[in-house]
Amino acid sequence: MRVARWKLALGLAVLAGVGAFLYTLQVNRPHRQPATLVPLATRFSEELGFPPGPVGDTVYQTSQGLLWAWDWATQGLERFRPREPVATVRFLGGGEVAVEGEKLVRFRRPLPTDPGLAIPPALVEEHLRRKLSPVIPEFYAFSLRRLASRVDAGITWHRAHWVVRGEPLPPGWQEELEVEVAGSTVVALSRRLIPDPDPMGVVVGRVAELQRARWLAFFAAALSVLGLFVATAEAFWFRLRLPWLSAFVLAIGCWALGRSTAHSLPVSGFWAVSVFFSVLVLGGLAPRASGGRRAYAVLGLFLASWSLLWPELVRAAGGWLPRTGTVLNEPWPLVLAEAGFRALGEEPLLRGGIPWLLRPFLGPGAAYVLAAAVGSLLHPLPAVPLPAGVLGELSAQSVLGWLAWRYGWGWAVGSRLVWELVRLGYFAPQFPWGEAWNVLFLWAFGSLLWPGKGR
Repeated sequence: MRVARWKLALGLAVLAGVGAFLYTLQVNRPHRQPATLVPLATRFSEELGFPPGPVGDTVYQTSQGLLWAWDWATQGLERFRPREPVATVRFLGGGEVAVEGEKLVRFRRPLPTDPGLAIPPALVEEHLRRKLSPVIPEFYAFSLRRLASRVDAGITWHRAHWVVRGEPLPPGWQEELEVEVAGSTVVALSRRLIPDPDPMGVVVGRVAELQRARWLAFFAAALSVLGLFVATAEAFWFRLRLPWLSAFVLAIGCWALGRSTAHSLPVSGFWAVSVFFSVLVLGGLAPRASGGRRAYAVLGLFLASWSLLWPELVRAAGGWLPRTGTVLNEPWPLVLAEAGFRALGEEPLLRGGIPWLLRPFLGPGAAYVLAAAVGSLLHPLPAVPLPAGVLGELSAQSVLGWLAWRYGWGWAVGSRLVWELVRLGYFAPQFPWGEAWNVLFLWAFGSLLWPGKGR
C-alpha cells in the first residue's frame, strides 16, 4: 500500500520532534543508575570509618505520596529539585548505605571489635559535627534536640536526635536525623523527612477522590464485561465460530503478567476475564478493521511524550500536576511486565469490547471517547484542579481509540505497550530507559520507511 508523501513527511517530522524531546528528558533524568550508586555508597561508608566488603544487592524504596507532596510544596521554587527514590546498597559481611540522589539518608555497620574511647555526653555534639559534616554538607543547619546515653557490656552508647526546619527545606517541612554512636564510632544513621500537613493533605485528598472515580470506572468496565458475556453466550447458543484458543491464551498471559507484577488476585482475574470475552466477541462477531501500516511505535512514542509533557502544560496554565508519575522500584523485567499487563489487559476492552457494545447507540466517535474516559480513570494522578489529572490521559486514550477505529484493537495494544513502557520506564530507577527509547525510536523510524509488503 503506497502512502502519500505528505503523510510520510508528517510522520517523520513528528518522530523527529519526539526524539528530540525524549533526548532532552534523558539528559535531565533525575534517577541515579545502579552502576553509579556503588562508588557513592562506598565513599560514604569509608568516610564514616567503615571500609565495606563486596556489594550484595541494591534495593529501591519510594513513598509515592511524599514525592507528590514535595512536588506540590516546591512548585515555583526553582532551587528545589524533585525528590528521588531512596536506593539502599547492602554489602556482604554486613553494613548498608542508603542514598537519595547525592544525599546520604541511612547508614548502618556492624559493631567493631574496638569501638574506640568513650565520649563524654558534653562532647558528643562537637564530635558528631566533625564526623558528619563531610558526608552531610547541610549538617550545619541541624540542631541537637535530644541525647540519650547508656553503658552496655562495657561500651558507652549515645543516641543523638537532630532536627532541621526552614532552610534548606520548604516552609513547614522538617527533617529528623538520628545518630547512634558506640564508643567514638558512628554505627548507625537515619534521616527522615516530615512533610508539612497542608501539601500532604492536598495530595491525600486528591488521591482519595480519584480512587472513588477509579471504582466507578471499574464498575463501568464490569458492566461491559457482563454485556460481552451475554453476547458470547448468545453466539455459543447459535453455534457461531469464536476464537476460543486465542482468547484463552491471551487471558492466561494477562493473568500471568498481573500476578508477576504483584497485582491482587481480583484485579488480575478481572482483566484476564475481560480479555477473554473481549477477544471472543471481537474475533467472532465484530467486523475486522482494514489493517494498515505497522507504525504503532510512532504513535506510542508520541503518546508517551505527551504524557511526560502534560504536567508542564498544566503548570504553565496555572494548575498543578506532579512531575513524578508512578515510580516502579522493581527490576526492569517487571517494568516491562507492568507495561504489558496494562496494554494486554485494558486495550481489548477499552478499544474493542466497550466500543462494540456502544456503537449501535452512540456512534463510533462517542463510543471510543466514552471508553477513553473510563480508561483515563484507571491510573489517575492527583492534580489541582482535579480534572487536569484526567484530561491529558483522556486525550491520549482518545487517540488510541482513533487508531483502533481505523486499524483494529490489536494496533492499539502495540501502541499502548510502547506508550506505557516509555512512560513507566522513565520513572523506574532500574529501567534502562535511554537504551529502550532509542531502540523503539529506530523501530518506529524503520516502520515508516520500510512498512513491508502489502501495508
